[in-house]
Amino acid sequence: MNYFTKGFLLLLAFRLTAGTPITNSSAAPIPPSLDSFYTPPHGFEKTSPGHILRHRAVPVTVNLPNYPPLAQSLQFLYRTTNTFGDAVAAMTTVLVPQNADLGKLVSLQDFEDSADIDCAPSFIIQTSQPEQTALLIELALMQGWVVAIPDHEGPKASYLANIQSAHAVLDGIRAVLSSSSLTHLSKDPAIVLWGYSGGGLASAFAAELQPSYAPELKILGAAAGGIVPNITAVITEVNNKPNSWLIPAGIMGLVHEYPKLGPIIDAHLIPATASSFKATEHVCSEVLFGSENILSYFRDFDALMANPSLLAILAQNDMGNDSPEIPMFIYKGVQDEISPIGETDELVKKYCAGGSRVTYRRDILANHELDAVLALPAVLPCLNDRLNRVPVSHNCSTSTMVSSLFEIDAVSQETQNVILSALVDAIASSN
Repeated sequence: MNYFTKGFLLLLAFRLTAGTPITNSSAAPIPPSLDSFYTPPHGFEKTSPGHILRHRAVPVTVNLPNYPPLAQSLQFLYRTTNTFGDAVAAMTTVLVPQNADLGKLVSLQDFEDSADIDCAPSFIIQTSQPEQTALLIELALMQGWVVAIPDHEGPKASYLANIQSAHAVLDGIRAVLSSSSLTHLSKDPAIVLWGYSGGGLASAFAAELQPSYAPELKILGAAAGGIVPNITAVITEVNNKPNSWLIPAGIMGLVHEYPKLGPIIDAHLIPATASSFKATEHVCSEVLFGSENILSYFRDFDALMANPSLLAILAQNDMGNDSPEIPMFIYKGVQDEISPIGETDELVKKYCAGGSRVTYRRDILANHELDAVLALPAVLPCLNDRLNRVPVSHNCSTSTMVSSLFEIDAVSQETQNVILSALVDAIASSN
């Protein structure tokens, strides 16, 4: 992104300021790898998908710097299904704001983007979670919506195993719908999906699989931003760049879900640096990798990418194999540096040809990081319409605008303050 664009956005953002942060508890939660709560009880396989296996209050105060104390914060371990139809357990965290509208539920998929189970949203939300994660949660709570945040990568941190993620999202909703005695959620709430980047991928994949996997769920809409329609295309885009860490994280996440992939990867990794490559299984972000040539960790990366088993796995987890019946709001920065905008253009065309109803927004001034914030003035009203059961008035529409930030008057003053403060931080961090 050029300096003119950054300066222009900063001028827009500085016209409003955010409120004073709230200080949360500094107690240390137990990571999932050491917490027996995440281990399902004996015989759980016999329960139905979405069945609640156990529940608890979130052990440590949820880390939301700009949001006051919640009415409730609960965690549910529930039964779900992995890629191969086997029963596994996953966690969802349910946040209920003060003065909540208990008839509105948002399943908010976090961009976990990690092959480390200790990076699960249910744990990170109690620690110093990424600013953009906290931002989306806080904005949803500010609208009065009940928010459910599933550990959609499942019990093995199977990053990019998108079928397993979709199942976990849908079964998480099933679990929350059966929790009304604890959450006081209404019997038939309006439900939407929302996520950005890896969370957008999980949201859109859940929308694709909902008709076949959870046809009884009455989901009214899905907002998916910064999505990654084609996994292979990302490798070319991020290698030798600051987001190169996505390559080892994605590969090891798939190895977790597909055991047969492990020996294939091992056969192509250079032994002297294999442990460094696999160290991504024990971190939550890019701390181990800079702008590295990740392909140099392999003897012959082209040969690896030609492996039939790997190609089949990647194809299975690419988007567009099914067309959602849920109305979709898809948004992406034209300057996205992780997944080319053309990939999403083609996915939207495929969805529409398959009968999906899609509102597609392309933001000229945004790259991947910034569109998580810039698009919010358009995303929040769309979600609000779906939660208020406003019918979708069209089948498919695509629009390209300079910036959705110009529509910021569509949201409340309080919401504006939070968005613009977040934009200042996002631009500063991108310098």
